Amino acid sequence: MLVHEGYKRVAALGLLILLAACASMKPQTDAGKLQPPPGQGYAVLAFTLHSLQPDSGDANLVFNGAGISGNLYASENTDYIRAPGNVPDDKGRLTFTALPPGNYTISHVYGYWGMPDTLGQAGMRNVISLPRQDRFTVRAGEVVYLGDFHLNMNFKPDVVLSDQQARDFNHMKVMWGVSDFSNVKVQLLNQGDKQ
Repeated sequence: MLVHEGYKRVAALGLLILLAACASMKPQTDAGKLQPPPGQGYAVLAFTLHSLQPDSGDANLVFNGAGISGNLYASENTDYIRAPGNVPDDKGRLTFTALPPGNYTISHVYGYWGMPDTLGQAGMRNVISLPRQDRFTVRAGEVVYLGDFHLNMNFKPDVVLSDQQARDFNHMKVMWGVSDFSNVKVQLLNQGDKQ
């Protein structure tokens, strides 16, 4: 039994190290400007979330295009976006993804949140699945800011798309060291838009 507990502790420590490494990832910058890798562009998206049981929500957003597919992840418990001044930080993650040029679609979002049982324990996880058709375009050497993709996780889940430039540009400045936004093109998501 002690060996089993030891493996659990080592696995938990490994997971914490991995999460810390992921949380510290920053995009490439040059002289205070976001600098995508050669031949690629950056897509920057705020992925925020809220569940009925605070701090229990996780979500995955699925996108595809230009012959590739990928996922973005956010957690209510560990991720935040740094808001300016005395405004409270939002739960979620300001994501950046280096992508080859092309047209992309956010095709699905999955959310998971817990409801405690009668004893206040973890209880059962609720799963939501929402198909999407949010389109965006990435060009080589460009940075596109796509706005905020906010997932409400409850018994009637929905997604709210909005422009949160003040908050998100502040996060880029404070957390990523970006001081020059001249190469950031605002291209807000609108469900079902044709590119």
